[in-house]
Amino acid sequence: MKATKIDDITIHRAHCDWIVKQATELKALFSYNSERMVELNKSRALADIETIKHSLSELQLYVENL
Repeated sequence: MKATKIDDITIHRAHCDWIVKQATELKALFSYNSERMVELNKSRALADIETIKHSLSELQLYVENL
């Protein structure tokens, strides 16, 4: 399948899958109950959070414009 033939629902479902995966990884990071572990992974966690925010914004715009 060509990328240009992928429908919007499939693309946004992939966004949702990615967001869930990233949130699961963030939850696992906090499950260590270790501030040191969070500190060591702080840059990655913040980057993931920022990207999740952008993905959620894209999803919001899509739903609002339906």
